Amino acid sequence: MAIRGSVKSRRHRSTFSSFIHRIRLLGAGRVFTACSLLLVLTSCKNSVIPPDTRLGPDTTSHEFVWQIDTIGAQGVLYDVAILDENNIWAVGEIYLRDANGQIDPLLYNVARWDGTKWNVQRVTVDFRGNLITPELEGTFLFSSTDIWLVGSLPIHGDGSTWQIFDLRAMPGLESISLSKAWGTSSDDIYFVGRNGSIAHYNGSSWQKIESGTDTEFRDIHGSGSIILSVASSSDETVIQSLSGGVAIDTLSWPNERRANGIWVSPAKKVFAAGDGVWQHVSAEWLRANGPASVFYTAIRGNADNDIVTAAWGGNLAHYNGYTWMSYPEIPQTLNFRSLAMKGHLVVAVGFIGTVTIENAAILMGRRN
Repeated sequence: MAIRGSVKSRRHRSTFSSFIHRIRLLGAGRVFTACSLLLVLTSCKNSVIPPDTRLGPDTTSHEFVWQIDTIGAQGVLYDVAILDENNIWAVGEIYLRDANGQIDPLLYNVARWDGTKWNVQRVTVDFRGNLITPELEGTFLFSSTDIWLVGSLPIHGDGSTWQIFDLRAMPGLESISLSKAWGTSSDDIYFVGRNGSIAHYNGSSWQKIESGTDTEFRDIHGSGSIILSVASSSDETVIQSLSGGVAIDTLSWPNERRANGIWVSPAKKVFAAGDGVWQHVSAEWLRANGPASVFYTAIRGNADNDIVTAAWGGNLAHYNGYTWMSYPEIPQTLNFRSLAMKGHLVVAVGFIGTVTIENAAILMGRRN
């Protein structure tokens, strides 16, 4: 039986370690009260997402058993994707210790779960005649042999052989810089990133999509024909709608808020995470009443009544269609950059650290 609040922690001393040359970290989350921040938009009462009473209470279980794995002496993981319970990819910047116990400057950029343990790997590509191991920020899996990675430029491979697409050598794409990916197949996949960058690949050619902003896109997700990406900075948040390889519209967003994650449910409902958790309902954003008032960095789910969101400071919350559950037993030193959910499995990645970055970290939750 799963026991809520059970946390197992393991450290891979001999296999994993890391040192960070360049960390692109989002600023520390800000703490707000639920009502005071909503006054400029509308009243708290009218802005809170009501529970879906059609589903009834406890429609999906909050009960997870958590396991923490640390990857390296220092490090950070930026993204994670679940193919199945025996094939999970986490990407970032990982450095191992040498034989003398010192941090080795040789970069590793993938931690891969095989069903039993995490294995650190190096994805190396031929870039303009040189073999390089890029820092990876994004990953998206279609199958065990159809894998996309993102490290400023897109990389595609079968798990052993990799090709990097040098988009900046293509006319009109010279300034593009990508970090995240989402698609329905390798013949229809979108990439977003810095400088308002959006690109689409149709299986044979690349197209730059004009976003109308130079703000960094931090996340992308879709369901069927609905594809959304979110760009956010201290100055603006842009939620861009994409279709057929073009930007077709933007969803209005309250300027007083920031958003960092976007998720579209199979039922085509849109949720955003950032300064709270929000749902787009009838052309307005309603704030969820229940999760802690922190800055959430990521949101994913299985269905409208099975959603997880994560933040820095060990904050992770699950929504079951009726109530939100937080997990105070998760250490506050865990800081989450991204997460994935599939079936009864949740995986959140980031790093351990308070003042300084220490270990790359992975939190895995299993629901019985």
